[in-house]
Amino acid sequence: MNKINFRVFVLVLTITFMFILGCGDDKSKEKGTGNEMPGGNTGQGSQGGITGDDKTQEEIPQVWITDKEGKNLETYRDDDHGDYDTTNYPNKFLSDDTVGNNNGQIKKINCYAKGRKTSYWFISSVDDQLNPLEKNYNTNKIYIFPGDQKEFQKAIVNIAADSANYTPLFQVINVRVPKNYKKDAIKSEETLLKAANGKESGIELVTRDQVFLIDLMDMTMTLEGSNAASPKQVTFWYNGSQVYGYKFPGPREDGGLVLNSKAGTAKSIFLGSFYHFTQKGQDVLNQNLFNDILDGKDYSPVVTRHYVELDDVNGSVAEIPTDTAKLKQKWLDNAQKDLDLILPQVK
Repeated sequence: MNKINFRVFVLVLTITFMFILGCGDDKSKEKGTGNEMPGGNTGQGSQGGITGDDKTQEEIPQVWITDKEGKNLETYRDDDHGDYDTTNYPNKFLSDDTVGNNNGQIKKINCYAKGRKTSYWFISSVDDQLNPLEKNYNTNKIYIFPGDQKEFQKAIVNIAADSANYTPLFQVINVRVPKNYKKDAIKSEETLLKAANGKESGIELVTRDQVFLIDLMDMTMTLEGSNAASPKQVTFWYNGSQVYGYKFPGPREDGGLVLNSKAGTAKSIFLGSFYHFTQKGQDVLNQNLFNDILDGKDYSPVVTRHYVELDDVNGSVAEIPTDTAKLKQKWLDNAQKDLDLILPQVK
C-alpha cells in the first residue's frame, strides 16, 4: 500500500461487549450461527447498508458442529507457543511518557456527540495501513469457530500487528467442524487450510462479506479511566501463539462495518467525522465533537478527524457547539485533516 500523509488513530468505546448468540435447536444441533464475537452493536448504519455480495441466512449453513466423524483430525494440530512477542508492534498513544508496547496506558478523551457527552480512548496510528485517498482498505482474515469462543475455541487470525501488510480490518470466515473436533487443536491459518482441504476431515470454511475492526496490541496495555463496563481484550490464535486485541462494534447489527464495495480483498468504508479543537497549540479539553453516537444512523468507527485552531480571527472556545450540525463553515474549510478510527462511549 502507498505511504500517505494521513495519520490514523484508533479509540476504544466504553461499553459492555455483547455476544451475538445463535439460537439453539435440539433437532438440528445448531451451536451458534458461526459469527459470534464480543462487540456486537445494536445500531444499524444507514449509508446504503452493505452493497457487497452478503450471503442470506438461507445460504449460510446453520449447523456449525455437524454429526459427522472427521477423519485424520489428529494430523491437524498446532503446538501452543504461548504469547506472541510484541516487541516490534506499532506504538500506541499513551497517557504518560511510557515508550514501547508493555505496561502502557491508553489515553482517554472526553467530547460531545449529538449534544451528548461521550468519551473515547485514542489507541494507535495506522499511517501505513490504510489508503484514505482511494478509500480502499486491504482486509486480513479472521476464522471464527462455532458459537461463543469462550465455549468452543478462540478465533484464528492470519496476521499479527507487526506484519508488513497488517490492517485492523478482518474479513470473517466461518469454520464448520465435525463433532469429534477438539477445542483449540488448530491454532494457525496454515493448519486450518490444510484441514479444510484434507480428505474427509469434516472441516469446512464459509467466507462472509462481513468485516470486523480489530486492533491487536500487547496484553499489558490498559485503558485510562476504565471500569468494569469498559471493553476487554479478546484472545486470538496466530501461528500457534496467542495475540490480543480489541474487537470494535461496527454500525451493522452483527457488529461489522458498513461496506461500500463488493466482496473482495479491497473494501471501502463509510467515514464519519470528528472535530479536534486547539487554542495556542494546546488541546481544548472536553469539547471535541463526533458526528454521531454509537446507535445513530451516521455512526462509523472510521472517521475523518478535523483539527481546528481557534484564535481571535477563527473563533473562540465559547463558540464551540455540542453538535457537528452547528459547526462554522470556515472551521470546516480551514481544518487540517487526518483519518482516524474511533469508538464512542454512550451515557
